[in-house]
Amino acid sequence: DTDAPAPFINSIKFAAGGASSGAAEVAGLCQRIEGNAMTSLGWGTSAAQPATLSFYVKSSVTGTYAVSARNNGTDQSYINTYTISSANTWEYKTVTFDARTTGTWLTTNGIGMRLWFDLGSGSNFDGTAGSWTTNNHLTVSSQADVVGTSSATWFVTGVQLEIGEVATAFEHEDIGTTLAKCQRYYNKTGADAAYSMLG
Repeated sequence: DTDAPAPFINSIKFAAGGASSGAAEVAGLCQRIEGNAMTSLGWGTSAAQPATLSFYVKSSVTGTYAVSARNNGTDQSYINTYTISSANTWEYKTVTFDARTTGTWLTTNGIGMRLWFDLGSGSNFDGTAGSWTTNNHLTVSSQADVVGTSSATWFVTGVQLEIGEVATAFEHEDIGTTLAKCQRYYNKTGADAAYSMLG
């Protein structure tokens, strides 16, 4: 969407239909982060470091929201919460995930972390915020029910995950670097098919 706070020009928009999630259903936005990008965090080792997530968010539904980090096997999870105080107003948020010295965290080209912004998942995925668990937890019982609120909207932009406990200014990457990263996953099929993978 083109609704975004300066200096951003786009955001991801979620528009709800009004049907709440069943206990075993999920509703949210997931970013799967490649394991190669997780190496410096050291999660699953004695050298593990905390990670801080910063982002801009806006919703027509105020209240408590959950954002979680999980490993590829979904048997390690940490839930953070943030509050949207004013409806339909861009707000800047930061949350920190504690260092995790146990569990299996891929450092290959597989999924190193599943970052999840919850929008009203079912009660089977409820957990407690602020600590690591060995469960597939995504949200908290007090999570705002965006997906179950007719015509509700939720926007996010400027998402940045970095090592440490302090969020820094958003790093605006030049288009050439971004393009090169995307080309690692590029493939072409069909007549005269060619396959390209960089990195």
